[in-house]
Amino acid sequence: MTSALKFTALTGLLVGAALAAQADQTNSVQNLNLRLFGLEQGPVKTNRYVVSTKLEVVPLRTHDVIMVLGAATSNSFSRKATLAIVTPLPDGPAGFQVRDGTNHVDVSAFFTYQVAPGSLTEGELNLKTKRSSSSELTVQRLALHDAAGGPVLALHFDVSGIVVESSSNGPDCDRDRDFDDAGSVAGPGDLGGKLLIIQGSFTPGAETIEVVPTSGGGGGGGPGV
Repeated sequence: MTSALKFTALTGLLVGAALAAQADQTNSVQNLNLRLFGLEQGPVKTNRYVVSTKLEVVPLRTHDVIMVLGAATSNSFSRKATLAIVTPLPDGPAGFQVRDGTNHVDVSAFFTYQVAPGSLTEGELNLKTKRSSSSELTVQRLALHDAAGGPVLALHFDVSGIVVESSSNGPDCDRDRDFDDAGSVAGPGDLGGKLLIIQGSFTPGAETIEVVPTSGGGGGGGPGV
């Protein structure tokens, strides 16, 4: 091979490597909606001859979990912060981020998220109006736990059950939309070390696609899992 050919080949390799280093990462992003409540042991009360013990209800919404994660990561998140499932495409591992404006904090180490194989789907398509609706049922598990080597969270839970993801679209709709129906999950948890029995639902919201530059280091593609 001549020197000119060698130089051309080397240049091609360097350009290819540079382009690969600057390739963008495409992610699937879904905001996670939590509608959970915990039952905890209430106080014992005595009214003359009657001694009663009741349960107390503790609401656990998405913002409550974000506040717990903020304390663990030394972040002061606003009321507008969201909890997102971020999945690098085409088949990367799902991770979690708290997103508050331009501040994206990776909190994947605090979560375990599993979707059991298989799903059931029902739907309807109007051939005249082109309006359609569908629902997909899956069995999923979501756990909030301490991260290895990290601080102890004030809240923990491990819930699983049926998750329903529904959508409708078409010219008769105000807008294409995704929404969640009343799935049902349950499992144990604790708040400040006090036992909770948790019920409710959680649903990944409408999927959006984002393209993130991976050049320049830090904060590139999907979250670390």
